[in-house]
Parts: sequence; C-alpha cells; structure tokens
Amino acid sequence: MAVATFGVVGVIATPTSTAQAQTKMSMKSIPKAYRGTWYQGVKGAPTSYMAVRVSAKSYTWFTINIKYQVPTKYRIHQLNLNRSKAAKLTAKNSDWNAAFMNRHQLVLASWPDYTKTTWRKNYSEMMKITTIKYKGKRVKVLASRIDLQKHPDYYFKTKTMAKHFPY
Repeated sequence: MAVATFGVVGVIATPTSTAQAQTKMSMKSIPKAYRGTWYQGVKGAPTSYMAVRVSAKSYTWFTINIKYQVPTKYRIHQLNLNRSKAAKLTAKNSDWNAAFMNRHQLVLASWPDYTKTTWRKNYSEMMKITTIKYKGKRVKVLASRIDLQKHPDYYFKTKTMAKHFPY
C-alpha cells in the first residue's frame, strides 16, 4: 500500500514601496464608432442641415445651406482628469477639449474649464451611439446633448435619413 501526500506551497509577497494614486488621463483620440460626418435635418428647410464632422483628433460643428453660420472646430487634447484646478485660458488652448467615456457616453469637455468636480456644470457635449426604429428597421444614430439637456439631438450618417427626422 502506497500513501501519497500533496503539499501546497505558498508565497507571500509584500510591496517594497507605498502605492500612489494612478493618474487618470482623458483619451488621446475619439473612438472609431463616432468618427465620420453626422447630419441633422432642419425643420422647414429641406435642403439645410446641421452637421458634425468627427475625426480622431478633432470635431467640427457646421451647417449646410444656412447663411451666417461659421464652422466651429475643437481639437482633442489629453488631460489629467483628476485635476482640481482649472487651467488658464490662452489662445493656444481655447479650442482644446478633453474626451473621455462616462456611463457609455463620449464626453467632450472644455479643456481650460475642466475640473474633476465641475465638468458637469461647465459646458460639455455628451454623445452616444444608439439606434432608433425607422420603417421597422434599426438605424444607427448619434445622440448628442449639451450639458444636462433632457432630450438629445439625433444626427444621422446620411442626409436622406436626416430629412426624415428634422429638428
């Protein structure tokens, strides 16, 4: 009769240095799902559109066939999301925005005004890719809200779809 015993060997490791809080940074670029040109129809003007063009490092709000509208471009710049003090506004950083995810939404917050406690109170754009039903089919849309606006504005990948849902 043979008896076998199995032993368990354990190793306990202790850290040699004290742990520090890790710096949480915003994204370096906008996720691919959000990129491209998104259109919103204008009620009462069938050939006019509001639009946003999203690229990896910037996004631009512009209009099509609406007079006196100047395109507004914002650049994505990486930011320490744990900062507690707003940055000084300069000509260099006036068009910078920080991009980060919060509750499955892309948040584009004004870079100079951002602090970890006040970003919701200051101007920030929240975008989410979602779907709506149109003629029995699901259509991908970009739902966009500014600050704490209750109902989002919907932007579509084509002008034709945007015509069916004017704002």
